[in-house]
Amino acid sequence: MGSGIAAERVENVFLGCAFGRVAVALAEIARPGGGLRPGRPQTPVES
Repeated sequence: MGSGIAAERVENVFLGCAFGRVAVALAEIARPGGGLRPGRPQTPVES
């Protein structure tokens, strides 16, 4: 008992991470004047 719940939890974490990355990528692409900048750390606030 419990192994199934643990497996579901891990699966949800991976799915959430994947959906989160897709959402971030879409937000970056949709941002005006933005887009993905490879080879550069993405910081929310650039000073």
